[in-house]
Amino acid sequence: MKKLSILLLSVFLLGGLLAGAQAWAEEEGDGIIAEVEITAEDLEISDPLILPNNPLYIFKDLWRGLRATFTFNEVKKAELRLEYANKRLFEANKLAEKDGKETIVARAMEKYQKEITKIEAQVERFKDKAGDSPEIDKFLDKFTDKSLKQQKLMDNLENNLSDKPEVLARIREIKENSLERFGVVMEELEEKHKIQERIENNLEEYGEDAKYKNFKDLEVLIRLEDKVSEEAKEAIQQAQENALKRLHNNLELMAPEDQERFGDYIDGIGGDPSTHLMILKDLEAEGAVYGLQKEIEQKRIEVQERVRVIEKEAIQSMEQIQERVQAEVQSQVQNQTQPQTQSQVQEKVKEQVKEQACIAVWDPICGEDGKTYSNACFAQTAGTEVGSKGACGTGGIKAGR
Repeated sequence: MKKLSILLLSVFLLGGLLAGAQAWAEEEGDGIIAEVEITAEDLEISDPLILPNNPLYIFKDLWRGLRATFTFNEVKKAELRLEYANKRLFEANKLAEKDGKETIVARAMEKYQKEITKIEAQVERFKDKAGDSPEIDKFLDKFTDKSLKQQKLMDNLENNLSDKPEVLARIREIKENSLERFGVVMEELEEKHKIQERIENNLEEYGEDAKYKNFKDLEVLIRLEDKVSEEAKEAIQQAQENALKRLHNNLELMAPEDQERFGDYIDGIGGDPSTHLMILKDLEAEGAVYGLQKEIEQKRIEVQERVRVIEKEAIQSMEQIQERVQAEVQSQVQNQTQPQTQSQVQEKVKEQVKEQACIAVWDPICGEDGKTYSNACFAQTAGTEVGSKGACGTGGIKAGR
């Protein structure tokens, strides 16, 4: 018993020291100042000093586990799980920025997903008290705000790992699962007619320096619409319409130099080009933005071409992967003593194709074959190495520099 007490005390002390060290690191860290990025401050966490690739990270996990164990208030425990989800996701993003190994990034993302699942399970324990509890109301506000920001951070994560097809598809899957969990928790704790107000209250917290962020809000809301029940869809759609109007008004009121940066913003935000195309079309339908009519039309045409290229590459990529995997699986089947049915072979092919498939991330590179690919994954599938970042003929940075 004495040894156990000493161990627990050591972990608590080390956890406290790590928390203090992280606070110091936050003051000295570089930080991410681009509007397309989500910072540690946005998530109300400290900039991590120790990442999952550090041997000392095990003590952070022990500290977190102990905090959760000794947090008995149901709502506070859900808030703690949300804090842990923010931290794990931010740590995964930092690893990706530092060119961390895909396996470590993938493990960090799996732990993030587990935290989201635990939040949903925790909410089940107190959802019957929602509506009458200021504590639950406060939690739901925080959960809404952080869930929307987590989606944007995962878009950045995809961009950072556009040349890592082994982990990219899994991140996309976790991102969709997380958005679905957000929809479930929102509907369990909030009255349907208040969902729109709850979301918009969190979207409107931006300061004057946030010039284009309603564009990214729209993308997340469009994806969220497919994750909620029919009853909640109307609220999400109304939130979309209002976000579109705010974006339109913001663009009209911007200084000319800020308007000119709008196209660069779209190029750098990551996410789904198909959704970006929808938003640009809606912007045009909303009415001409003074000073930006031609620019929005031109950007819409550019993004439309991106979508066309990605769709074409995706078809070619899937065909190439399927042919290769089919041959590999057939070879394995022939060498096995236990015969397999054709349906079993087809199922194996589907699983491996899904694991190797590229996703629609626009991060163009110039292949060593002299062709432009929408991202490094598609280049690798086509059998060529990355020659330089950026489209061919644009003077991109040589790979590895």
